[in-house]
Formats: sequence, structure tokens, C-alpha cells
Amino acid sequence: MGEEGLPEALRALLGAEPQDLDLYRQALTHASYALEEGLPVETHSYERLEFLGDAVLQLAVSHWVYERRPQVREGELTRLRASVVREETLAALGRDLALDRLARLGKTEAQGDEPRPKLLTDLLEALLGALYLDQGWERARDFVFSLLDQKPPTLKPVDNPRGELQEKLQRMGKTDIQYVVVEEEGPPHRPLFTVELRVEGETLAVGRGPSKQAAAREAAMKALSHLAEEWRAPETS
Repeated sequence: MGEEGLPEALRALLGAEPQDLDLYRQALTHASYALEEGLPVETHSYERLEFLGDAVLQLAVSHWVYERRPQVREGELTRLRASVVREETLAALGRDLALDRLARLGKTEAQGDEPRPKLLTDLLEALLGALYLDQGWERARDFVFSLLDQKPPTLKPVDNPRGELQEKLQRMGKTDIQYVVVEEEGPPHRPLFTVELRVEGETLAVGRGPSKQAAAREAAMKALSHLAEEWRAPETS
């Protein structure tokens, strides 16, 4: 897209008047383009804004699932957030917004009929970082809310979270998996158990429930969500 069309495109995309166009130019510039133009990657590509935008996204999505799903417990909230911030979902949002058409890409990155999912994800996060710096937290949060309200995330039920978690961990070479009851409180007719899920001796998640099995299930659900979030495969740009 030509330079003259960027302000209008941003107004349509963000629903706000951009104040600092340089921020958005940086957010939409891939490192390959900066290198080809002989520009410093640190100040002329989206990498630093992507770092900031990732934090903005995490908080905004957490706010959305908390506000829009008032009946959902913590473990499910964590799973729901993880379903949004994974690359597949973010790339789909970036594709819907046609961010690759606004981006400045180097010749190698621009090759191919379809943009890489990682590129779309990075562009979306960088755009959020720019929007946050340019318009503030509330505008950035509202932008994320508008995206999720249009396509609310849903969760597939997990019938056997302990079994699914065990398979994932074993594929990673982790076989020492223990569910340890660390606390039992409440009267006999209404007990509340606290179970720690320990993997290779380290606590991965904590679950609570009216039975040991229910507490262990919640711990496994949380662990599945944490794995989806924290071990989202990083790739170099």
C-alpha cells in the first residue's frame, strides 16, 4: 500500500484517528524490509512493538474472558485465553484484517501466495503495541474486545484431561508426573481438596475440588492451558 493510503486504512481498521503514523509504519514493517533498505532493525521493524503488543494482548484477552464469561471458573478461563492467544487463532484474526496487505515486506518474505501464520500473528501483536502507545490502554483493549465479540472463542470439551496431559508430557520426554494432595479442609460432608501437579519434581499447576479426583482434574486442565500458552513455539522472524 502506498504511503498516502496508510492513514485512511488505519482509520478504517482501528476505528480511531492515528496520531503517530511512524509507530504504525514500524508496526507494519518486517525486519527483512528494514535490512533491504539499510535501516536499523531495532527502530524500523515491528519486533520491539510485537514484544509490547504481546503483553497488551494477554491482558486484553484476560479482561475479555473475565468480563464476557462471568460463570466460567478459573481453569476454564485460562483455557479460553490460551485458545485465543495461540498462533492459529491470532493468524486467522490477522488474515481477516488483511494485515499482510498493509505490511512492508522484504522480497523473500513477500514471496508466496499466502502469508505465513507467524507473520500475521506478529503483525497483529505489533499493531496492538503501536495502538497502545498511540491511543492508550482503553483503546487497545476495546480493539481486542471488538475482534473477539465478532468471533467469540469457544472451547472443545476435554473428556480426559489427565490422560491428554500425560500424552503431551510424555512426548516431551517428561515421565515423572505426580498428583499430590497438599491440603484437605472443610467439614467431612463438604471437603475441599488441594492437589499439586508435579512434573519432574516441579509444581506445574494446582487444582481444588470436592474430591481428590476433581482437584486433580482441575490441575490437569490448568496445566494443559499453561502449556498451550507458555510453550507456544517461538520462531525467528
